[in-house]
Amino acid sequence: VSLSLSLQLGELGSGAGKGGGGGGSIREAGGAFGKRQAAHEERYFREKEREQLASLREYHEEEIDHHKKEIQRLQKEIDRHKNKIKKLKDHNKKHLDEVAAQEELALASTKKLNLCPMIDLNVFTFEFEKPKFASFF
Repeated sequence: VSLSLSLQLGELGSGAGKGGGGGGSIREAGGAFGKRQAAHEERYFREKEREQLASLREYHEEEIDHHKKEIQRLQKEIDRHKNKIKKLKDHNKKHLDEVAAQEELALASTKKLNLCPMIDLNVFTFEFEKPKFASFF
């Protein structure tokens, strides 16, 4: 790009360019002032480009920091849910262990007394049909 630009313009600051653009009255005049003006403009645009790149770099660094913080927040949420699941599993295991211990104790006591295991009637439910002609009663 810079090669084709220099071919069109000739030497920077040497007067009006070959492309027909003047570039301002100082540059049109050519000579030392034209070269100085061209160098000043080049320096200005390089500085602007450097500032833009620095701004863009800062923006992306801020985005990265934001996403890292979001990852940390989400990881804490994952850990919180895992702890809840672990507590539920522990509670369930403890409950099942208690039930198993009670069943063993009941079984041991029935064997000791030579009794048949009892059926817990609270576990079973029975449903009865209503009479078909209930409206007559």
